[in-house]
Amino acid sequence: MITTPEEYAKYLWGIETQEPLLDEEGNVQYDENGNVIMHTVNPYNNKPLLSVILPSDEKTFDVDLDARSVSVPTFLSVAKDHRAETIYFLVDRYYDYKDLSTTSCIIEFINAAGEGGYYPVPFVDISTFSADEKMLIPWCIEGDVTKVDGPVQFAIRFYELDDANEKFIYNLRTQVAQAQVLTGMDESILDAHLDKDIMANLLLQINNKLDQTETTIYWTDLPRY
Repeated sequence: MITTPEEYAKYLWGIETQEPLLDEEGNVQYDENGNVIMHTVNPYNNKPLLSVILPSDEKTFDVDLDARSVSVPTFLSVAKDHRAETIYFLVDRYYDYKDLSTTSCIIEFINAAGEGGYYPVPFVDISTFSADEKMLIPWCIEGDVTKVDGPVQFAIRFYELDDANEKFIYNLRTQVAQAQVLTGMDESILDAHLDKDIMANLLLQINNKLDQTETTIYWTDLPRY
């Protein structure tokens, strides 16, 4: 996901602004001194969450529950990345009799090293595509997925457990989909030349300089190793 500085500034500016207060007929309201009455509004209050957060060209990937299939991106991330990419899936909110927004959702995966795991989906967005009765599901790609480069298998699962958390009272899974983790820099070579104590000390010095001055810090001001 790439957000331009202009988009970011627009969203920040739009968090809170002032507008004239209108009556039920749309007429501007004035106080006893003839001044326009202003009130603070958030223009995004009635807009869906992710439609504000995401750039307008952010791609989503369809989940077809009838076929139980999942469309996939060209790649998930690069090897050793951690939370650098978030994939958004678009899925029907209602499937047969069930409102899937009320269920728990996880993304199960097997990374390219053959190790399994799952990602608990922290939230679903039921607003952005509410007119189409669809919801958005985020998958933040973490380091256990990108441990090594190669193909990653995954599936999306919606479920509910009984009150004792022992049995499924609802369980829906997609077919297995597959996407690539791309090859990154060979860390075994880099580690031989990287002193982590030096890196930690450099970061400490950068933070100290930032605490001590409000002027621009140039890399030439910092020690070389």
